[in-house]
Amino acid sequence: MSRRARALARATAVLAAMLALPAAARAQESVFNVAGFGVPSSGESMAARGTGGSEVGPHGEIFSLENPARLASFVRAGMYLSLLGQSTEAEDGNATGDFSDVVFPAAQVVFPAWRDAGLGIGYGQVVDFDARITSRMAFEDDSVDVTLESEGALAVVSPGIGLPISGRTALGVSLDFYLGSRDLVQTVNLSGDAPGAVTAADTLGRRFSGVGASVGIEQAIGDRVRLAAAWRIRPTIDAEITHSSAEEVGREVEIDLPSELVVDLAGQLSGSLFAGVAARWSPWSQLTGEGIDPALQEDLLEVGGGFEWRPENRTALILGANAPLRLGARWRRLPVVADGESVTEWALSAGYGRAFSGWSRIDATFELGRRGAVEENGISERFMRLGVAVAAFERWQRVN
Repeated sequence: MSRRARALARATAVLAAMLALPAAARAQESVFNVAGFGVPSSGESMAARGTGGSEVGPHGEIFSLENPARLASFVRAGMYLSLLGQSTEAEDGNATGDFSDVVFPAAQVVFPAWRDAGLGIGYGQVVDFDARITSRMAFEDDSVDVTLESEGALAVVSPGIGLPISGRTALGVSLDFYLGSRDLVQTVNLSGDAPGAVTAADTLGRRFSGVGASVGIEQAIGDRVRLAAAWRIRPTIDAEITHSSAEEVGREVEIDLPSELVVDLAGQLSGSLFAGVAARWSPWSQLTGEGIDPALQEDLLEVGGGFEWRPENRTALILGANAPLRLGARWRRLPVVADGESVTEWALSAGYGRAFSGWSRIDATFELGRRGAVEENGISERFMRLGVAVAAFERWQRVN
């Protein structure tokens, strides 16, 4: 067998092994991921991203897919839509690779209803799978270009209700429908762009579905402090193969996604300064399913917080009570073990918001961070994110 034939056989075997897993080893969010489910998103608002993951601003209409109790704060009908662009550079000490994407991470429609209740339905991406990664493998005197293309997403659609129990306490519950798909195409090119190039490709498509729920509570402590907590009950996901080069169409795999606890504490430090901290925990070490090695998973832990400044006097036409500035930071232990070591992440964020006529607003957030370390995990990433969200309200008052 020639060197080229041996290279093709070896590269094809590597790709086949990767395709045998529930999903490939790289997703748009990060090269660090759990069984192809990337780094799960929490459904936080773009304003919360600007303050380290905590909903810091004044009490009232807070769009969020994390805690359904916040639906009770809406006295007007509203719509929310966010857009997030990300650029990531991964390096392993010998080479680097870039990948980027633009996603719609969250959307929500809310309206007031009977008995002071707020009803809403939201859409949020749990993981975005869109990516294209190209690397080069060396085999003796040959070089092999390997390309992975991934398309699709796992998302959640959440109809919910929030109801005030008293003037200081609100409860909420939502039913969470997890839906999505992923298509993978992995290609080996042995001769680059030369005429007669030898290529081999493997494909795999999966469809995901499952039903979970979320319950939440929000409690006012005095006039300036708010405490919120939510338990997100994630389901067993059915992953059915819809098409495959390995003739496995129709085979199903069940993956038990772990639940998540979210706690958020925010308060008003002065007339114009707000602060908050948030924590998230999810027992990913208990993740089970075909092709999942428990030794490569661990519990996700996140702690973050920040400040929001709303100057009382309007300044330079861009600052003021309706145009806050935000600063935040967060630390995460990702739910994955790489090279036998935990993978951690830090991120710094800055944000700006602007209200228009009191009935709509726009929030922009910039995040800069790093996850993993070449020395400990064999690979590291640097990432930048730019997010924008628009909220629009109607003059629709609650009628009791």
